[in-house]
Amino acid sequence: LKIGYAGRSELHKKGLSLAPEKRSEYVERMKDAGFIRNGREYFVNRIIFPNFTKSGTVLNFTGRALGNSSKRYLNIPNVRKNLYLLELSDPEKELYITESVTDAVSLQQLGLSAAAVNGTALSRQMQASLDPYKKIIIVPQNDSASMHAACKWCETIPRCSILLPEYIDGKEKDINDILRLEGEQQCGFKLRNAAEKLMDCSSYMKTVGNKFL
Repeated sequence: LKIGYAGRSELHKKGLSLAPEKRSEYVERMKDAGFIRNGREYFVNRIIFPNFTKSGTVLNFTGRALGNSSKRYLNIPNVRKNLYLLELSDPEKELYITESVTDAVSLQQLGLSAAAVNGTALSRQMQASLDPYKKIIIVPQNDSASMHAACKWCETIPRCSILLPEYIDGKEKDINDILRLEGEQQCGFKLRNAAEKLMDCSSYMKTVGNKFL
């Protein structure tokens, strides 16, 4: 998935390695791409998740902060936000939709086809991009904001199903918490078990949704 890391002054160091006559052109290119804003590098001390197509075309970058930050996730400004990893998915297979990019990565590593909204706002463009997918399964996190978002997604794409990996009454917040606290084998077991009792959108909104809203 070509996940990387942006440290401090990475672009500055790269510029210094270039011949002097190429440095100003390089800086302008970085500004145009959104990597340098107001004289500062936009992605600093962040894990970088590139969103790209099967042909390798980069659609956007998402940077997740490692330390304390007012914004945990950043995307390149003024670039349309697509569903993360969607372009690598097969419309003929079940598609698992998550809120966070890290959950989508974990599901991919567990052998499932997944994509992330990267937030709670499912735009009209994102909704349209899901039209070719025959079976969509929402995997909400274990908090009220995510449950509320899942209800909204159900309203806009009512054909979806909901997967609840047995953490609704537990301390785990998401797929990554299950992996971290219980290990890959137990996480896979919980996902397989939950997949056998998917909820339809209507039932979810009447039961689990009401519980958390």
